[in-house]
Amino acid sequence: MKKATLQKKRILGFLLLILVFSCGFSPALQDEPAFFPAGSLIWSPDARNMLQISQSAIIRYAIPQLNPQVRFETHLENQEIAGFCAKNQTAVIIEDRQKIVFYDASNAEMIREILIPFDAYGGSCSPDGSSFLVYSADEISASLWDVESGVEQKTLSGFSTAAPVYSVNFSPDNTALLWHARASFQLQEIESGRLWNSIDLWDFVDVYTLSPDSKILATAIFTEDALQYTVIFWNAESGEEINRVLLSDQPARSITFHPDNQRVMIADNTHLYQVNLADFKISSKELFPLSNVDDPDQSERIQQISFSPDGNFLGVLTNKAQVSLIQLDQK
Repeated sequence: MKKATLQKKRILGFLLLILVFSCGFSPALQDEPAFFPAGSLIWSPDARNMLQISQSAIIRYAIPQLNPQVRFETHLENQEIAGFCAKNQTAVIIEDRQKIVFYDASNAEMIREILIPFDAYGGSCSPDGSSFLVYSADEISASLWDVESGVEQKTLSGFSTAAPVYSVNFSPDNTALLWHARASFQLQEIESGRLWNSIDLWDFVDVYTLSPDSKILATAIFTEDALQYTVIFWNAESGEEINRVLLSDQPARSITFHPDNQRVMIADNTHLYQVNLADFKISSKELFPLSNVDDPDQSERIQQISFSPDGNFLGVLTNKAQVSLIQLDQK
């Protein structure tokens, strides 16, 4: 197994979000400073671009230069970006919880809009970019739509929870949906509608991810005695615990599996842990450089990490909306 180590030299760290080109629903001036919530990171399938997405804007970064190239934005309060299908450059907007609007993110032109007969609470794009789902927390259902034609494909339901549905997402292998409600998770096969065994924890979980083959679910939580922070790995089909990794004195903020499915990176507020999945042991722990201030409420911390699809880079996003890129040594 190839061992990945973090290079001491950053490709480009803490790039100020000054945009060289701007487009969107309400075009901004090219020299206008960007106020941009941190949001989240996703990658294009070819690993040539990394995108920072919030509910109101998308910024695209070329790799490895990491220079921001395109800004796609909406200023309308009744619209929020629910997903971005990177393969076909389609931004998906939910408007007034009653309408799905598809936009070509390269030129901000509307492709189509679809009225939906329920209140949509969120959505996501499939890994291959062909489908988009919107889910109803009231009805506990998820409707899948074809991105190219706008035709509804199917509606899945059957997930049961006393707590609100927090999210529904496609599995990385594109065969299932992952339902999440506070402290419970459950995979559902898209083709058959079959629900796998439920994974139930003892408290709220908001940091989690599936492995590339969708067989392992990693969840960040404190231990049952509330004395330590841990990341627990579960068999996503059986719901059984596989193993767990104990962290130091900070909770995990993000987890990302390497595409080779042999290692995983965990980020707490200030550190990056690398874990080998062969034995679930921590192989390295490194301090990530952040800006420090006296007021803890104003301190910068890691918010998300994400491996590129080719496994050559690790993207790092902080709560201050700073984006960095780390090149991985594959030797």
